[in-house]
Amino acid sequence: MKSNRKIRKPLPIEQVEVSHKHLGLRTVFFVIFVLLAILGISFGVYYLVRTESGWQTITPRSTALTNNSSEFSFFYYFNGKATANAAEKRAVQSKYTELCVTSYQQFTPYEEYENNVYFINRHYNQEIKVSELLYNSFKTMEGTRFLYLSPIQYYYDTLCSAEGDWIAEDYDPSKNPEVLAFFNEVSAYIMDPEHINVECLADNTIRLNISQEYLAYAQNKGIETFIDFDHYKNAFIVDYLANELVKANIVNGFISSYDGYSRSLSRNKYSFELYNQVGDSIYYSGVASYEGKAASINLRSFMTNSLDETLHYNYQNGDVAHVYFDTTDMMSKCSTHYLNVYSSDLSCADMLKYVYPLWTADSLDETAVSALPLKNMNYIYTKGDTVYYSDGDLAFTFEEYPEIEFKAVRNK
Repeated sequence: MKSNRKIRKPLPIEQVEVSHKHLGLRTVFFVIFVLLAILGISFGVYYLVRTESGWQTITPRSTALTNNSSEFSFFYYFNGKATANAAEKRAVQSKYTELCVTSYQQFTPYEEYENNVYFINRHYNQEIKVSELLYNSFKTMEGTRFLYLSPIQYYYDTLCSAEGDWIAEDYDPSKNPEVLAFFNEVSAYIMDPEHINVECLADNTIRLNISQEYLAYAQNKGIETFIDFDHYKNAFIVDYLANELVKANIVNGFISSYDGYSRSLSRNKYSFELYNQVGDSIYYSGVASYEGKAASINLRSFMTNSLDETLHYNYQNGDVAHVYFDTTDMMSKCSTHYLNVYSSDLSCADMLKYVYPLWTADSLDETAVSALPLKNMNYIYTKGDTVYYSDGDLAFTFEEYPEIEFKAVRNK
């Protein structure tokens, strides 16, 4: 069969004779171009690895194991030459990565690591040697019942993560009588040290004691997590991160968690963001500046960022539920819209036992708040267009709005 395809003729080949004139000059140009290429690559690498002076956000290495860094923001100030800053940044990042991995593994109730919170929950009524970090955290919690609230906290966490009212109402004791009945039952166990208690023994050893009655009840209700630091854990973790960074001479920065715990690493100037709720409107009202080392607990009854969505739920009818709840009746509540308690002497975890009873109440006990300076704590809280505070060294800078003027009043 004859093909209709045309045969493409090959292109003619032209023979070109290469000149060998000026061979030395061409060699010189070749060497120059190679040197320029090397210099270009060198400058590219230099600018890639250098770090300019100023504030930088530190995140763990991309190759890091599972960690809790998504819950924290770490800002660090570099003030050396660009190449020295780069070396310092690598050292800071390496240490921060290590600490974020360790603290996640110790506090997580969802995965088992050596003698961590998950492990302890499944080895009750046994003596367990734990890390110094966990042991000290349990010691700090002695005399409180925060550790044992997990069966109730689960409902509020699920409620505040709900994607619709019909789901939220299933977990809300104020709207679901069955949930309220469960809270009344389980609280009789979790608030009684005879039924559940962590005993701190010698040599970093603890024992989670659970009564047979509570164990039987828990098995019937499907409860597997008896203890958890829940929304208090970030207070312990931010303290741990700060303390270990300072030990490593990493001091030019500050760390904050999405749920309001912060630590400065040095005595540099530190600022608190202020929010006021006036009527139904939330205002970013300004900042309060503080000179010196500080640990702070900053609590809000409203959302200011995407992660805050896990702390509050807004019903379509205007009702608001929070992950925070009062341990006297287990009902969700915040006593005020904004409360900040801070100290240059105490850690975030040290302040918890004083702050949370004030925060999770029907209304703010202003007399009790006013007594905080006697315990080496200062405070800021907002009411309407006014910021009330205790520390005479605070400096305020307010935002300007056409419809409202904010002011600060010091309580003496």
